[in-house]
Amino acid sequence: MDDQLVPVSVLALDMPARAGGSLDLSDVAVTVDDLGRPAVSRADARLLLAEYRAVVAREAERLRRHREEAERLAVERDEQFRAQLHPGLPASMFAEGENPIAVQIAAEKAADPRRRSMQEELWDRQFARRDADEIVTVYHPLPRDGGES
Repeated sequence: MDDQLVPVSVLALDMPARAGGSLDLSDVAVTVDDLGRPAVSRADARLLLAEYRAVVAREAERLRRHREEAERLAVERDEQFRAQLHPGLPASMFAEGENPIAVQIAAEKAADPRRRSMQEELWDRQFARRDADEIVTVYHPLPRDGGES
């Protein structure tokens, strides 16, 4: 039974060639069967199929590891992106019928103290001092129309 031959064409059905190439039969003795077809012994066919299955298993493992790595990187990028997003506002900040956008704008303004204008600074200097300090500051506004006042 082991001396029976397996046609190369039948073997090619079980071991499809990769990227349009042909089967690598360089290490196998190829003979001609009784019908005139190229064939290999059953023992050689068994070895070729075992090698092919090992190659397919290695390729599947490589692809699995590649997919896992790509998925891990995608999760990391997503976590980094989500960390940069604004955390939002709690629902308790919104009263019934209030515009959420207006509330969020007001919350952002309150959270980010703005720079005080020169006029505000000068008013604080003038009126926040005690009478004994006697520092007088005069405020001269710049004309808006380009002319002198």
